[in-house]
Amino acid sequence: MTDSSVTNPYEVDILRGRRAGDEVVAKALDTLATLLAGGDERAALEAAASRFQSYDIGRSFARATAGLDLGTMTLREVLAAEPVIPESVRRLVEYDLNTPVENILARAAQRITEHRTLQRRLWTSSLPGFVAFTAAAALVWVDATYIIPEYVNTFANLNADVPPLASTVVDAASVAQVVAVWALGAVVAAVLFLATFGRAVPAVRAAVERASFLIPGVGPAIKLAAVSRFLEVLGDLLAAGAPEREALRAAGEAAGPETFRRAGNAAESVADLASVKLLPESARFLFNANAGAVDQIARRSAQKYLAASNEQLDVFSRVAEPFGSVAAYTLAVVVVLASVAPLFAIAPALAAFTG
Repeated sequence: MTDSSVTNPYEVDILRGRRAGDEVVAKALDTLATLLAGGDERAALEAAASRFQSYDIGRSFARATAGLDLGTMTLREVLAAEPVIPESVRRLVEYDLNTPVENILARAAQRITEHRTLQRRLWTSSLPGFVAFTAAAALVWVDATYIIPEYVNTFANLNADVPPLASTVVDAASVAQVVAVWALGAVVAAVLFLATFGRAVPAVRAAVERASFLIPGVGPAIKLAAVSRFLEVLGDLLAAGAPEREALRAAGEAAGPETFRRAGNAAESVADLASVKLLPESARFLFNANAGAVDQIARRSAQKYLAASNEQLDVFSRVAEPFGSVAAYTLAVVVVLASVAPLFAIAPALAAFTG
């Protein structure tokens, strides 16, 4: 039943809902797409709004429902007017009139899910090696903090000088301890900064992203996946007849990283992409070739770069775990040798002390 008190859909307060993360947005869009397949647009919006009412996107669906109730706006119009819905989705809903709204929403949800899946795969591939290396680093800390100092005390109690080999091990342990403290402090400070102030500053996010793109194995996979999303949305919007400027902005938003968002906002036309160094050289060449049918070029390139991203990720997954394990085992061996070496020096000193 229509609420007669609602005279303007923009009177519905969406700010009271929690900001939805990527996963919630993907679930919300996919839920609405599934409900729209049933044919009743208002019922679909109302049900989706109820399902996600604690989030801003649920309030947005409620406001879109109120817009439909006015009888002067279509489903596409109310969705395109909602700022909480990702811009790429709003522009596709507005311009791609040949594709059903539910299909547009479902594909958008799939893109977001693919992005999150990529992040999880990178994390799970890195986790075993990271855990092993962290355990080995903890062993170094224990060795430097408790075991090595005991050797020093033992030589002092025996009134003996610390032999060169043992002295080298003690000095190395002291340096490792200081380095570990500073490294841990730097990591904690960086994480806190990025999670608070840095996360809210676009320039900081962009700088971190550029650095992440340079990480061997990980960087190329992340970047190529973003390029794929950028080109896919750009191609879809250009094929639907959207103005180039709007298509570029929406594609930058859909790509994910702040660097791509900035590139999309800065470009005035598709031709400007030929000078965007963020894109692979092969993509810049295609946009500079003036070969026509830019939408088809973008769509085809999107598929190619997605395949390349998955290939990079597969390679990283196969290499990351054994590499991390080898590094951890090597560190553990060094720690064991460092702990054992002073024992060979203690024996002569003990014999001299007792004799």
